[in-house]
Amino acid sequence: MTAFSSRPRIAVIGANGQVGAEVSLFLHVRDDVDVVPIARSAYSTSLLRRAGLDCRHGTFASPDATHLIADCNVVADFSWPRGTPDQIRQFIRTNTANAVRMSPAHSQYVFISTQSVYRLTTTEPLYRIYGRTKRQAESLVLRLGKRLHRPVYVLRLGQVHGLLQSVSHDLMATMRSGPTHIPAIDSFTVFAFTVAEALAHTALGLEAPGTYTLVSVPPWTWREVHTYYANRLNVTPELIEVPVRDAWLPLPRIQPGLLLSPLWHIVQRYRDLLNDLVYRVKPEIAERARTTYLKRRARHEVAQSIPPPWRPYLQDKSLPGRRLVSLSDSRVRMHEPTTQVEALLASLT
Repeated sequence: MTAFSSRPRIAVIGANGQVGAEVSLFLHVRDDVDVVPIARSAYSTSLLRRAGLDCRHGTFASPDATHLIADCNVVADFSWPRGTPDQIRQFIRTNTANAVRMSPAHSQYVFISTQSVYRLTTTEPLYRIYGRTKRQAESLVLRLGKRLHRPVYVLRLGQVHGLLQSVSHDLMATMRSGPTHIPAIDSFTVFAFTVAEALAHTALGLEAPGTYTLVSVPPWTWREVHTYYANRLNVTPELIEVPVRDAWLPLPRIQPGLLLSPLWHIVQRYRDLLNDLVYRVKPEIAERARTTYLKRRARHEVAQSIPPPWRPYLQDKSLPGRRLVSLSDSRVRMHEPTTQVEALLASLT
């Protein structure tokens, strides 16, 4: 606490985004901290202002943005641009760096990073601009924090769910009964309630500076995640847990099929000619090949006629990284605050 306020004050830079806005609302309904949502323009905070939050407006590209956070104990930076890789890196060098430099001497700085710094499925490319630039930003804020003797926290958020989150809305919009395949692994999800709790506990001195993976603690399984939304919609799915190989993903190996693919295209192009030649020379081989082909085609046609199980979640590996130690079990603790935020949003319509 400081002389500025009887309760710790948390600045949320980037409160115009889905996560920043909902985290601000959850901080607003807490009675142990104050929240200061910050965004570039008043237009982008209209929802929060209508909900009664005292927002501030400006950009950290400006050298005179210090006043936006001068009285804050925690500066949580959710801001992130859209644009080319060069534009993103320029944003990191200016806006992100300035947010650290301009934070009050007594404050703690929290950089909101992402699980995308990891590779969690075999389908993900080895190099992604989003994950790479987030890592660059992490390194920058940690260096600046060390130079300025300022506590820095890096929170690598899992997949964020909540009342304002598009991933939650999309899941509920496609929720269905019937067979649903889910990974038999702890999910990489985190609810906006838990993100707000992490910031509040940081402000209250319950967590040490460092780099953390921020997911629900204890983690929700995918079965629990799916059941949570199914219950909200009164849907009864048939959940089938699919085992996964929970280990570090190796570098992709060269697949023989990829090397043979051009040859296969040639074979397909001249299939009738090759078939005729084989029938002339070795008719028994041609007959076996034809029988095998017809069986495969029949199996394929049968498979096509059966709707495949729904696979709404992709995860091959548990999220690595250190966890925060003071978080509550969101299965138990988030329902009352969620009801409060839900009622607040409903009152605006």
